[in-house]
Amino acid sequence: MPPIFNRQRFIEILIITLFFIVWQWRYSSVKIDTSSLPSKVKIVAVLNEVPYRASYSQRFRLGQVTVTTRAWPEYSFGQLLQVEGILEPNLLIKYPRIQVLSQNQASQLAGGLISFRQKLAGLSKKFLPEPQAGLVNGFLLGIKSGLGGEFEEQLRRAGLTHAVVVSGYNLNILAGVVSAGTVWLGRFGSFAFSSLALVAFSLMVGCQPPVARALAMSLLALWGKYLGRPRSALRLLLVGGLVLIVIDPLLPFSLSFQLSFLAVLGLLLFEPVFSAGLFRISAAFGRPNHSNSKDALPLEGTGAWPFGKIKSGLAFILREFLTILSAQILIWPLLAFNFGTFSWLSFPSNMLVGWTIPFSMLFGFLMMLGGIISPFLGTVLSWPAWVCLTYFVRIVDLLTTWWTGQLTMELGGWFLWVYYVLLAVGYWVWHQRTRNTK
Repeated sequence: MPPIFNRQRFIEILIITLFFIVWQWRYSSVKIDTSSLPSKVKIVAVLNEVPYRASYSQRFRLGQVTVTTRAWPEYSFGQLLQVEGILEPNLLIKYPRIQVLSQNQASQLAGGLISFRQKLAGLSKKFLPEPQAGLVNGFLLGIKSGLGGEFEEQLRRAGLTHAVVVSGYNLNILAGVVSAGTVWLGRFGSFAFSSLALVAFSLMVGCQPPVARALAMSLLALWGKYLGRPRSALRLLLVGGLVLIVIDPLLPFSLSFQLSFLAVLGLLLFEPVFSAGLFRISAAFGRPNHSNSKDALPLEGTGAWPFGKIKSGLAFILREFLTILSAQILIWPLLAFNFGTFSWLSFPSNMLVGWTIPFSMLFGFLMMLGGIISPFLGTVLSWPAWVCLTYFVRIVDLLTTWWTGQLTMELGGWFLWVYYVLLAVGYWVWHQRTRNTK
């Protein structure tokens, strides 16, 4: 007979309850009362980010408030600004009166990192044309200002906007490389150096919600590695998200944080489900997988079918498709709900260009590093980066020229609840059946 009292479940429920109590307390202390908006306000604050600049405007945040103004004069990181304008209920001020009160009000460390970031972005523009330079700056530095309005619209239509912002993918690559390269420092030395490198990189690119979430996960992963305990990616995602929400109680209302969190959650939960489905389809057709890897997909291995190279290529395409489908399954209704459109091109475009992003990041970083040493070295190292980036640009242009890829979808909040509840129930049923089978 199973025990009536489950200590582990009791502790989990207690932790979740305490978390919601602490979050509610934190949220009530920072929430802005919007009942009296719109109204005229005056805000004096330090600009702690690099403004996003388009052809005719620039945009930046001051605390919880987003400011949109003309492209000139340009405002820069570290300025103390006085902003006077109409604050709308969505916490947006359009084209206010702005006065620069003083310069260099940010910390020297943050200012130095931002200056170094701008220097690296300048090297990309020196060695590469646009929009290739804008792409590599987006991949590595989180800067989208050089892409141009037309190419940004093409990226949106192709469902590739997420590719040109720094996210957890970038930090995971950095964490793996730095951790592997500092093994000679010992366990604690490698953990400390890798953690400092991640924090410095996050500050340099601007600690936006996706980066903040990825930073928390990466630091927890490094901590688990230092302690020698097994790491669970799902637990790291959940614990990292809870810590971030307590630190910044407004984070759950950020769309970028929601999309980043749900994309990673979809990968962790649903990629095994889709992989298992493909295994069953493969078995039904009498074509078993002969690979020794537990994570291998159908078509992998060379023991059963001829044309091993063709089979490996099909396995690669299937793996890419599963990754894209798993990441999209939780975020597409949220995108359609917020923007009224969903890009069907996101699947083929991600499959065609997604594999080039790691190479573009690697060659782009080497180009920047070489450019710091000498212009000649930077020019030589820019050639492989240009090949990868130009392929990316040409594929996006080709796909968006053939088809707009947009489907207008007006979804209500009720659809989101029903969709996510059905997915949760379906996943629970699959998990229970899998566990009973084992």
